[in-house]
Amino acid sequence: MKRRMKFLVILPCLAAAAGLGAYRPDPTAAVARLTGVSVQSNGAGQILVTLVTSRATAYHVYRMEKPARLVLDLDRAALDVPQRWFPGHDPVVKQVRVGQFRGADPAIVRVVADVVGQPAFEIQRNSQGLRLVIASGEATARASAPPAAAKTSPALAAAPPNPPVLPRVEANSSADGVPRLAEPAVTPNRSSRAPALAPVAMTAPPAPPEMAPAAAAARVVAQGQENHPSAPIVVSPATPAAKPQQLPPTPYTGERISLNLKDVDLKDFFRLIHEISGLNIIIDPNVSGTVTLVLDDVPWDQALDIVLKNNGLGKVLEGNVLRIAKIQTLTAEQEDAVRLKEAQIDSEPLVTVFRPLNYARVIGMAGGAMGGGASPAMGGAAAAGPMTDVLSIVKNFLSKRGTVVADPRNNALVITDVQSQIPIIDSVIQQLDRKTKQVSIEAKIVLATDDFTRQLQSALNGGTVSKNGINVTGGSTGSGASAQSNIPTSPPQPTRLTIGQTNASGFGAYALSSLGARYFIGVALAAAESRNQAKVISSPTIMTQNNVRGEVVQGTQIPVQTTINNTVTTIYINAALTLDVTPQVTDDGHIFLIIQVQNNSPGPVLPGTQNPEINTQSATTQVLVSDGGTVIFGGVKLTANTKSYTEVPGLGRIPLLGNLFKSTNREVQTNDLLFIITPKIITS
Repeated sequence: MKRRMKFLVILPCLAAAAGLGAYRPDPTAAVARLTGVSVQSNGAGQILVTLVTSRATAYHVYRMEKPARLVLDLDRAALDVPQRWFPGHDPVVKQVRVGQFRGADPAIVRVVADVVGQPAFEIQRNSQGLRLVIASGEATARASAPPAAAKTSPALAAAPPNPPVLPRVEANSSADGVPRLAEPAVTPNRSSRAPALAPVAMTAPPAPPEMAPAAAAARVVAQGQENHPSAPIVVSPATPAAKPQQLPPTPYTGERISLNLKDVDLKDFFRLIHEISGLNIIIDPNVSGTVTLVLDDVPWDQALDIVLKNNGLGKVLEGNVLRIAKIQTLTAEQEDAVRLKEAQIDSEPLVTVFRPLNYARVIGMAGGAMGGGASPAMGGAAAAGPMTDVLSIVKNFLSKRGTVVADPRNNALVITDVQSQIPIIDSVIQQLDRKTKQVSIEAKIVLATDDFTRQLQSALNGGTVSKNGINVTGGSTGSGASAQSNIPTSPPQPTRLTIGQTNASGFGAYALSSLGARYFIGVALAAAESRNQAKVISSPTIMTQNNVRGEVVQGTQIPVQTTINNTVTTIYINAALTLDVTPQVTDDGHIFLIIQVQNNSPGPVLPGTQNPEINTQSATTQVLVSDGGTVIFGGVKLTANTKSYTEVPGLGRIPLLGNLFKSTNREVQTNDLLFIITPKIITS
């Protein structure tokens, strides 16, 4: 209560200091006096705020948010009660506050009910004045219960899903020129002050969007009529024409205020900020000037930044003390502080410390896995591992007088610097010289082959002799079939026809022969089918540290000779299984792998040379795997399907019967290559 009274009193003081006159109601205006205020529960789930006035008066009621509250303005009214704050006695109604919002033109008394959520409410007139009826916490709980248990008062309608929000509350100077805030509620209790002002970049805030006519119409105004004293007026929102645009969040968190000031001294404005924010404010003697502004529903810290920027001022917050001075003054102080710090460092004595390392190396070793670098084939740069060059990193944290020397024999650093810099260097070394996680990587390379061959063969021999013994015919089919007509040159039984013998061979064979006086026939059938399946598994395994490249190779080196300018040169090519991997352990326990797998094997010798072919199977990838998880990649699958046949033209195309006049050969070859990687974090 003292906090609010003090805030109401400071405005006339500010006006007097600025030469704007005193804050006092107009004694000549006919106003209704508010002589009594009571807040009580009627036991039926309602909180009754009774306002006793000397005469009937018009009123306006608003629902406001951030914080949630109900605002009731009494037109042409004067405050005549000693108490300004009343407890709500209910979880929904926290408190009720009253104050003289405007002294004249016209005089307005404002009643503010601080509520939780959006409770239903209504305004009633009675013989004493007005009554604000608000749904209590019990009524709200019953409204949220099942319909059978709900017994909400019929006089209270449920709050709308999107209640109207008053865009802003006007704050104007009265006829005597006194600057006033929109309502006393902008100043919180002394026990619940706003948090300390956070440093905010001094940039101009975005211009607020213009209010659309539909948004202005959404404001709820319930105007009481003097000629209808007994008619209750229930506030209901107007239907919004369009959904308001969502604005981006602002960096300002202060309570929103409305100000209308003209030629007010800057020092008095900062005193007003002190009363609103609760911060202790110190103003530099060089600060002078006046401020003229009109702000509606603006955070107080944004209003402060606007005034500071408009007058070339800056602020420095130390605890809950806010110092305000010209930017040139603050800049000069910062420069002086830097020079003072440098002078202190120059005057400090040097100390020398010896810092041995346990896990890191003072000087990194170049090249390959020993240096923690990635494989050139992987295209990676050197990775930060246990072989990191700590010496070069520590040099960046020395003062201008500091030096550091490496002792590779003891894997230690000898540091010479001012005493104030040693703890900083020690913290850097502590972060670098840490036990590195180790990763075990198991790889499996699976090469599966499936060969299928099917052969079908047929052979047919036959011949006939006519009844008169003059005509002899015959023929054969199959591999090596032949037929020859012979002209007899000598009796008594010349060979007039020669038919080559054919056969069919395979895993299964069948033959049939028939011989008569005037004919002969021979049939042979053969079939063979074979399937070869093979699976080759290679399982290289390697263990390495976090961010350190590891490589394992298993196989042979094949010499290859080349001749250039009559000079024979022999080089060796790896025909081996190679696993090249660099793991990185993430903070959430996953492992990021950079993998290159190659499986090379010697093939047949090239014709005309002594150099064999190199069969290559490789895969390169980057993948994220959980600890102990398995990833399968590669998946190179090769399938070859070959079908060939030999047939007697025309006869081999006859369905079913044509199989006697042709041989068929079918081959199917399938190769499937898979890479299976399983990493595990090893805890020591």
